[in-house]
Amino acid sequence: MIKSGFAGLLGLLALTAMAVPASATVVASQSFETPALAPGQIQYGPDEFGYNTGAVGPVSISGVTFTGFSGIIINGALGVFPNATDGTQAAFVQSYLGTGGELDWAVSGLTPGESYTLSFDYASALIVPADDLSVVIFGGVPVGFTPGASYQTASLDFIPSTSSGSIDFIGFVGDQSQNLATALDNLTIRSVPEPASWTLLLAGLAALGLFAARRAGAKA
Repeated sequence: MIKSGFAGLLGLLALTAMAVPASATVVASQSFETPALAPGQIQYGPDEFGYNTGAVGPVSISGVTFTGFSGIIINGALGVFPNATDGTQAAFVQSYLGTGGELDWAVSGLTPGESYTLSFDYASALIVPADDLSVVIFGGVPVGFTPGASYQTASLDFIPSTSSGSIDFIGFVGDQSQNLATALDNLTIRSVPEPASWTLLLAGLAALGLFAARRAGAKA
């Protein structure tokens, strides 16, 4: 009975160990909290038309490139977007006057050939229609997203061939009559680790060995 029970427990442990992954690690993130905006401010990137409020010149964030109609906004500014999901500020892309917005996030320090997951929150503007997004990871195939009225979280898995690259959030290029906008927040890249099977299995074997030895001692 001891041998039979031990074998059954060992098989169960092996299956469990193979199914339990190690914790994912955040390797890059961006939630657009810097520079801090004053209440009511909207800060475009290029700001070719002088639409920025309360500041001179385009907004600048290390590792982020704003083109066309894109920038950052603080909660409550003109009631344009839902409140940010991480902190009090979010980014946005906007299609306006026939020009689309684009936000490019430069990422480095990845390991080529390993698996990663990009996640981000996105939501339509509240006062104009949503700007559909195309997301391109490291020059790969564009993936489309249609925002809703409240924030949703999207996830995309990818395996980079290089240690650094750009993740591009591209708005729809509309006609002159369209004004479309979508907010972005909580951009995060996490590693996707292999299951920690061997560590768990060896630890479990030691525990089961002790369990079997105690049962054998109790039978004697």
